[in-house]
Amino acid sequence: MMYFSKSTNGFYDSALHGRNIPNDAVEISNAEWRDLLQGQSDGRQISADSDGRPVLRDREPRRLSKKEDVEQKIRNKMNELLRAQAIQELKAQGEIKQNYTEKTGER
Repeated sequence: MMYFSKSTNGFYDSALHGRNIPNDAVEISNAEWRDLLQGQSDGRQISADSDGRPVLRDREPRRLSKKEDVEQKIRNKMNELLRAQAIQELKAQGEIKQNYTEKTGER
């Protein structure tokens, strides 16, 4: 038999764990256990509902630390500046090409 414990957020197999199963563990079917593990593999999080039964939930988005937030803002600003510079360079190349075409008649 398979069990899920809310207090440890873990699974227990009676054949493996014997009597070493937490008191709050609830029995679950092998199909439930497999579905929960598949959901976890798909990026969802296993947690317990108010009755202590295991459920799948979407993961909370990871919050950036202050340092990571500042670093991300710096990267965003650098990318913005690099894009602006690239646009200016492309415009300049276009003007050079236009001037060349006007002077030589070549395309």
